[in-house]
Amino acid sequence: MNNKGIIVFLFLFLGCSFSGISQNVPADTSSYLVKRLSINSNRGDFSPYLLDKKLYFSTGRVHRYGLVYFNEDTLHELEDVFYAEEIDSVDFKSPHYFSEKVNTRFNDGPLCFNRAGDVLYITGNDIKRITKHIEPLDIFVVHKVHGHWEAPVSLPFCTGTNSYCHPALMPDEKTLIFSSDIPGGFGGMDLYYSKFENGTWSQPKNLGPKINGSKNELFSFVNAAGVLYFSSNRDGNLDVFSVDVSGGFTGDIKKEGWPLNTNKDDFGVWIDPSGNSGYFSSDRGGNDDIYYFASKYPRFDNCVTQKKPTYCYTFFEESTMQSEDTLGMVYEWDLGDGRRQRGLSVKHCYKLPGNYSVQLNIVDKASGALFYNELSYDFTVEEAKLLYIESRDTFAVGAASDLFSINSQIPGCTIGDRYWFFGDGKYEKGKNVKHVYTKEGDYWIQLGVIARNDSTGKSEKFCTQKKVLVRDSAWIKAHKPVITKVVWPPPHNVDSLFHAKEGGDVNFRVHLGSSKEDIPVNAKVFSDLGDVKKTKEKGIFHYTSGKVKKLTEAIPYYRKARAKGFTSAVVISFYKDSILPRQEGSMKGEIVNVPMISLAIDTSKVLWTVNVFFEFNESKISHEYEGRLDSVCNRLKDDKKLELIILAISDTVGPAEYNYKLSKRRAGSVQKHLKARGIGQKRLDVISLGENLPVEYSTRKNVVLSNRRVEILLVKSGK
Repeated sequence: MNNKGIIVFLFLFLGCSFSGISQNVPADTSSYLVKRLSINSNRGDFSPYLLDKKLYFSTGRVHRYGLVYFNEDTLHELEDVFYAEEIDSVDFKSPHYFSEKVNTRFNDGPLCFNRAGDVLYITGNDIKRITKHIEPLDIFVVHKVHGHWEAPVSLPFCTGTNSYCHPALMPDEKTLIFSSDIPGGFGGMDLYYSKFENGTWSQPKNLGPKINGSKNELFSFVNAAGVLYFSSNRDGNLDVFSVDVSGGFTGDIKKEGWPLNTNKDDFGVWIDPSGNSGYFSSDRGGNDDIYYFASKYPRFDNCVTQKKPTYCYTFFEESTMQSEDTLGMVYEWDLGDGRRQRGLSVKHCYKLPGNYSVQLNIVDKASGALFYNELSYDFTVEEAKLLYIESRDTFAVGAASDLFSINSQIPGCTIGDRYWFFGDGKYEKGKNVKHVYTKEGDYWIQLGVIARNDSTGKSEKFCTQKKVLVRDSAWIKAHKPVITKVVWPPPHNVDSLFHAKEGGDVNFRVHLGSSKEDIPVNAKVFSDLGDVKKTKEKGIFHYTSGKVKKLTEAIPYYRKARAKGFTSAVVISFYKDSILPRQEGSMKGEIVNVPMISLAIDTSKVLWTVNVFFEFNESKISHEYEGRLDSVCNRLKDDKKLELIILAISDTVGPAEYNYKLSKRRAGSVQKHLKARGIGQKRLDVISLGENLPVEYSTRKNVVLSNRRVEILLVKSGK
């Protein structure tokens, strides 16, 4: 066909190259995923734009009619817009020809859309303004009406003999950035902007010398975060630059690094709001192709040099017990945050600021059971607004070194992902990491985090950094480097809430438990315990065993009480016969006096007996006994003169008061089952016996199934 008169682009960017300075690609590219898309052709593909899971781009490939238009002077293909539906970020379905209304017999693209996808702006040849020697470019606006694209309309400022191309719509959708060679610029093609005001587009204004240079600024794109990306050949080849224009056009531009820029032509980008992934065009592979990139690590700017935390402390106290090892007891600090450390002097770092109840306890070395609370006080950790890298200040070359961030905190935010930048081109992700430096030197380690603002729900970036030395082992041995960790002096200024020591009228007793009932000290529950005493405090009866002047003398009473089944037994201090205050947290355990129960049941009235057995320490009815209980229900429903006596029994393992409560729970399970099937409470007589009515007992094996039962007696009503 006759191609004479077909207009070409002002600049033949595709297939051409610029001589100039080469840009070095970093040796380590492991922090990025870069992939050439499979939808590329051998004709040239560039300027991708992603919208609603469709990737739009310009290409010189054969369209659906099998036609390819060429410029007859250069034999370069003329471009049309195609699109491909997204499968995932790197895989797309086969490309389709975009629209006959939008595509022409001339060059079409690049383009951009509004957010709704029903308005697009596209670069194209303006056949109305061409002359024999001038072939200008226009920016056209195209509207979609009732699902169909209308004819393109040239923007009103596209006049004269100059070109207007490569449109980029700002997030406000009222400002359009583009390239033009209109007079008054700073170089060949500059970036300009126009605003849609009063129903029309304003005259173009130059973005200024901070953005435009003496060469060409082209292929503009603005992402949803208000960052402008463009390409310029100011350094030789086309390279990608960026600048934040969300607050105006006065920001400093930044030349992007790998993977956007190489020593080839790199241009035509689409980048997501985070700046961490997107698409770009490049001829780095020998042809203009579209690539996908994704950063494995987000970019953190303005890292602050880290400050030392203020939440590490040393706690210590003088010993009251002289022979811990031989007595089987050991000192243990309860730091109030769920952590415990043994020893008279301990170092501890709190994760979060706040008020903590700190206790120094003496515990059984083997079991960890509390023996005596020697010291208690409230301790306040002040809030520290910082991230913190915990590591050595000097690393050994060639050896793995640990770095921690577990103590980092940001008030008002919840920290999510954590990223480490080691200053040697290597990266890592995680709370705690290891790293090996292969060369000696001084390195800045950066820790960047993505945190969620607890008030707004928005994600925010924070970054801290510290300098480390990497040296050989001989240097390290000579200089003795240490871990950067703040350990504050012991908290002597804290007022003790409780701190009783031996001497004077202070005495020590084993607290067995408490009860709202007045239980006689000679009750069965206290049998075999020596010197049991009763004290009433605030309406509650407290029971103790032993009364000694030295703490170590209370150990035999303590061990005997725990062996007897008083699992909450603990030593407390008295002044004469009064309990010293501030010991409520230690005095736990409820005592239940289970009396011996004798039953007088008229066996002549017992018509039927049913046993329901239970597993050890369980009160749940197993499936095999539900049928028996249902049979009992049926008998009661058939004869309204029948009643039930429910006897709940446990075995003799464990404390009597616990077994008594267990028998009550078992009786309750049977009672609940019967009531759910329509048996009224008035027909049920429940007696909890605990371990008072065993049918089997053996000192060698007292865990006997027949003792763990609920015995149901079906009897004639006496009414």
